[in-house]
Amino acid sequence: EYMVPPPQPPVFLFVVEVSYAAVSSGMLRCVAATLAHTIDHLPGGERTQVGVITYDSTLHFYNLHGSTPQMLVVPELDEPFCPMPGEALVNLSERRDVVKQLLEKLPSMFGATQATEVATGPALKAAYTVAQHVGGKVSLFSATRPTVGDGKLLNREGAGGAANGKGAEGGGLLAPACDFYKTLAVDCSKQQLCIDVWACHSAYADLATLALLARHTGGSVQHFPAFSDVAAGERLSRALQHSLTREQGLEAVMRVRASRGLRIAAFYGHFFIRGVDLLALPNVDEDKSFAVEIAHEENEIGASTACLQAALLYTTTSGERRIRVLTLELPVTSALNSIF
Repeated sequence: EYMVPPPQPPVFLFVVEVSYAAVSSGMLRCVAATLAHTIDHLPGGERTQVGVITYDSTLHFYNLHGSTPQMLVVPELDEPFCPMPGEALVNLSERRDVVKQLLEKLPSMFGATQATEVATGPALKAAYTVAQHVGGKVSLFSATRPTVGDGKLLNREGAGGAANGKGAEGGGLLAPACDFYKTLAVDCSKQQLCIDVWACHSAYADLATLALLARHTGGSVQHFPAFSDVAAGERLSRALQHSLTREQGLEAVMRVRASRGLRIAAFYGHFFIRGVDLLALPNVDEDKSFAVEIAHEENEIGASTACLQAALLYTTTSGERRIRVLTLELPVTSALNSIF
């Protein structure tokens, strides 16, 4: 079943906030400059595809098939759509100069913006529409709490019920405020879409809710509180370069097994569980780690050793199908002093 569809190409879709906060903090300049420098080093060679979506209170798509980039604005937030079906992603090796031209122009294009409202939810829905047919990695760069459209979030900080630990089903600020981002993340995982969240907020961001995007898609959350290009720009730039160019596997699935007498009680990490014990990982990289909780079955372990095995099936950025199997054998003892 895994081998039926053709290997997924490396796809990088950048969803960048261009509000007043993103411009004034320097986030837009730093991200655009870093991406312009890094696209020459993206993995995948001639198979790599890229796309760019920017947003404030409206959505901006970019036609990169001509000699110069063309911006198309979509003000519709309730039912966001892509004005260029099938053309928002381009082959990087063929359109590299146009992509670089767009990234270099972005800071000046929005340099005078006064927009303070941001439609993060509709922008992510648009990204899903653009890349759902092929999968890939969505990098969300956010500087403002979502305020309009689907997924808008209220400021739960301060003297509110949630802030006192009574809201969000008693979880307070650490519990998600809504299910929109979890539902979207699960849909993305099914289409082999991974979401990385780059949070560069100067005020309350509600990361407890936004982090669901990464948690269920195998992505990661990079938090730069009170971001300033002067103080943290280099740190953001280095982290972004590493995230995009590091060794990574696509459309991966992982299963962990234990020998008789043991069972896997729980999994911890960023993934989506299919069935009982199959971890779906749209993107897995060299820095990802996972934890498992091992429990005893009712019967005692009869053997003198116990075995654990993790099997990871994935596609490399060059299009090769690979499987990595790690097996660990440990001695079993009933004497505590033999362990310490």
